[in-house]
Amino acid sequence: KEYSSRKALMESFFLSLAFEFQPDFILLAGMYHTWSAETLDELRRKISAPIVLWSGDNPYEQGATDIFTPSRHYDHVYFTLFGCAERAVPDLQCSAGFMSFGCDPILDSVPSDVGESLRSSVSYLGTLKLDRMEVLDGLARADVGLRVWSPEPPAGSLDRYPALKAARQPGSIQGAQARALYGASDIVLNLHHIGFGNMKFYEVASCGALSLIHI
Repeated sequence: KEYSSRKALMESFFLSLAFEFQPDFILLAGMYHTWSAETLDELRRKISAPIVLWSGDNPYEQGATDIFTPSRHYDHVYFTLFGCAERAVPDLQCSAGFMSFGCDPILDSVPSDVGESLRSSVSYLGTLKLDRMEVLDGLARADVGLRVWSPEPPAGSLDRYPALKAARQPGSIQGAQARALYGASDIVLNLHHIGFGNMKFYEVASCGALSLIHI
């Protein structure tokens, strides 16, 4: 309920800004929080700017929580995984292509005010899907100094993983604070789907930390 309320508020804010500024181009980055069809319908009624979706994860992975939904609203769709564009073409009413992730070496640098509260031997920042929980719980039991920051997982899902539950830190981290976490970590875990890589692949390296990738 809380998530739905926040999303509805953000959709309303997005529409308000779009109507006010009348952009020439709209880029929707990522699938996790893509606007609803109703919101895009409202957008289309008042704005004719091209809408491009840049999709980060594999929309065809079995059990993926971020399933790609073809939409008549998109003028173009980019995928960041090789092969996804070809697989999506029969489902789409628009063109599709491939575009990799990257980073800004100036923006993606460690802030000067890195707090001691973020110091970690091994850190993980990301979602807690079931397959990731198993990996992280094993590391937490191995006593390697793991600390975990993540959005709230489904209720009760951490009960099977007491070591991971103890390693999970309170609060939400993003933006400059995420870069501070990378810089304050000896090792940053990057647990990801199959494919080319994600933004963290570049951001962690740009912040000077060692990235350990588990695919």
